[in-house]
Amino acid sequence: MMKKIFVLLLLTALILTPLSSAEFEWGGIFQNTTSGSSVGDWSLTQVDSISLWADLSFVPLFNLKFSAGYRLKYSNETLSHIPEFGTFYAYGSNDRISYKAGRFTLKDMNNNLFSTTLDGAEFGWRNQKIALKTGTGFTGLVFNDNSSVAMTSVDFQAISDDALLASPRMAEYVEAAFYILPGDGSLTAAFLAQQDLWAENTLESEEGQLNSFFINLGLKGRLGNALFYNLYGTVQAGSYNMPVDDRSLDVRAGAMGLKVDIPLNLGLKPLISVDLFYSSGDKWSRTDHMGSLIEPVVSVLNQYTPFTMTSKGYVYSVGAGNQIYSDISLSISPFRGFSIVLESLTLFRAVDGPVSELPVSEEISDSSLYLGEEISLALNFKPLSDLGFQIRGGAFIPNDSVVAEGVQYKIGGFFSLSF
Repeated sequence: MMKKIFVLLLLTALILTPLSSAEFEWGGIFQNTTSGSSVGDWSLTQVDSISLWADLSFVPLFNLKFSAGYRLKYSNETLSHIPEFGTFYAYGSNDRISYKAGRFTLKDMNNNLFSTTLDGAEFGWRNQKIALKTGTGFTGLVFNDNSSVAMTSVDFQAISDDALLASPRMAEYVEAAFYILPGDGSLTAAFLAQQDLWAENTLESEEGQLNSFFINLGLKGRLGNALFYNLYGTVQAGSYNMPVDDRSLDVRAGAMGLKVDIPLNLGLKPLISVDLFYSSGDKWSRTDHMGSLIEPVVSVLNQYTPFTMTSKGYVYSVGAGNQIYSDISLSISPFRGFSIVLESLTLFRAVDGPVSELPVSEEISDSSLYLGEEISLALNFKPLSDLGFQIRGGAFIPNDSVVAEGVQYKIGGFFSLSF
């Protein structure tokens, strides 16, 4: 009996000793976003959110991180209560290896292929010249309002129907960065595969499962002290299977982009930023951007469909796929903590076909690929490291021969307080 008590006390001591020596940090952030938009009809949207995080550090190779929050959203005269279970994972690292396991936010090294929250594991290895990462995860247990995964009409319909959980998909990836270029530059390569796990018996006619993989290559670094660049390209391939209609379509798509930042050593600290992007698209045989109806003559889909949703624009948030844009901005800082950003975004289609968000239809549009121009102005004020404000306004001037609605406007404000 005494031996059992001794063993129990020893195990308790072994557990509590590292707990008592652990370092605990916590914090949070409160944010408010308020905007008014003329798209459709003048409407007000307001989102208040609070997020808390905690970090429990034991030893370099074992630590715990947790984050959660709550959002209150008012839009279209509807009030929504949105809980956020952000992350909860174990992590650790040393000079060579690193890992995460649990629910965490996944991003590729070059920040242009994927970024989402999922449940899974990630492992990494690195030395002075090479960094490797690989991992796998499942997206279907994340709240829909907290997910950025939507690839098919089934996914978007689930969002529209206020489904609780996100699109059920498995993802596997491996990526590498080679730090071999001048100016602290790197060559990156990434492979991502994703599988659509919507059950076949839940699909209806014209609905399908999208299974695909992505190969991404990138160059990132600086030239001299005055130009920072990020050049990348992505190939997507796979299949879109519609079991009810007994159809299977091939997917062959791609995207490429270039981002350049040029800080100038002048008064007002001007910064010129250029963002160029191309993504392939489908013609009107795909009747809408989500692929709700695909004509029988189609055997290959060319619209680029990223694993996680990406968009561009302030007045309209135009998603990738059949999208080309040129985004040029100029930022100046008259005094510490304050900046003014003037931005010009020019939008095109890759082919004469459907695009995301914009009111473009085959009936009203001609074959022009030019969609329109957005001009926006933002005033940013950050008096303290944990306190920030923004006021922003923008106007979208459409190509009237392609986009149905006229000039549209949006104005808004943003407030953030960290603690």
